[in-house]
Amino acid sequence: MYQGYLFLCQSNSINDCIKNKRISCSESQVNIAKEVQAGVLVFLLNSELDILIGPFTASDEMKTGIEPGAWNTSVDNKSFSGNILVKWESLHELKNATDKISFLNNINNCELNHSQIQELLEILNNSPNYNKLRN
Repeated sequence: MYQGYLFLCQSNSINDCIKNKRISCSESQVNIAKEVQAGVLVFLLNSELDILIGPFTASDEMKTGIEPGAWNTSVDNKSFSGNILVKWESLHELKNATDKISFLNNINNCELNHSQIQELLEILNNSPNYNKLRN
């Protein structure tokens, strides 16, 4: 059974999140990093553009809390200790994600259940590759 998380980002931070291979949850009260273990699936939702990107895989356990909103509006290059280090083989993007996946409209926390993870994996598998990585 899969374990997974959906993290939120904004347009001005998404490429830095992916380029630096570090992401975090953008909720106001967050301590997810302590729960995320190596191998857990991670997805990013750009809430401004309504684009879902993934799947990522957490590559290390992080034992410190995430600074709330650290990646919400700007990238904080000095506070990576609470962020989650990720890796990937092939990223896909789904445009108009909230129109196609109804539960994305009602996200109350970052953790996903098994059926939500399966739905995201299936739809992303049939979506175009994410090719917007910048150096």
